[in-house]
Amino acid sequence: MYVIPVGFSYWAFAGSALLSFAALRESASRRELLLLACLLPASLILMAAGNHAVVLLRPRTIDGELMRLDHGTGMAIYRWTLTHPYFKLGMGLVYCWLPFVVASVLVTSPERMRCAQALAVAGAVAPLFYLALPAVGPAHIGDPSAARNCVPSLHLSWVMLLARYSHPRVRHAAVAFALLTAAATLATGEHYVADLVVAVPYTLTIVQIANKVSPAERPMRQ
Repeated sequence: MYVIPVGFSYWAFAGSALLSFAALRESASRRELLLLACLLPASLILMAAGNHAVVLLRPRTIDGELMRLDHGTGMAIYRWTLTHPYFKLGMGLVYCWLPFVVASVLVTSPERMRCAQALAVAGAVAPLFYLALPAVGPAHIGDPSAARNCVPSLHLSWVMLLARYSHPRVRHAAVAFALLTAAATLATGEHYVADLVVAVPYTLTIVQIANKVSPAERPMRQ
């Protein structure tokens, strides 16, 4: 059965704590912040369930095709990372920081709920792609229980959404984290180059959907 990485879970609960603390300070937004604080760790359970379902439904993967498509670049980057332990550690941390960065952006975003909805839609639609294009990534080839969650890279999609909806004062930092995450997805062997390419139009489509279905939010007090 697919299990959420422990480090990822720790940062999710840290993010939930940050949202809860922000709720204590912002009475006007207290309900929505507390709601998001509860949903962040709950989303991990849903993600694990969805990944497990894809594993059961699609035991065979297309990793060979993806590896040929990027001419072995993803595998080469992963193997290089394995020989550089400090770089591996740093990239592993970046990869696991995502839930806490999600919480940080939601606390400060002027479009908090639209951002949250976009993240949720991206996560809800992605399993349809994983069913159609199941792949585990270079680090998990041969592991029958590994999640088939490569195409598109939801990690990259989420950080791109965070950059899009982040507060202007932290947008440069959000963009920098998105670039680091793109590197981390390859360095940790979780994705191929093609997964990152597909994530770009996927994210742009999610933004369009979120902007149409979610009403404009009231300005936040500075």
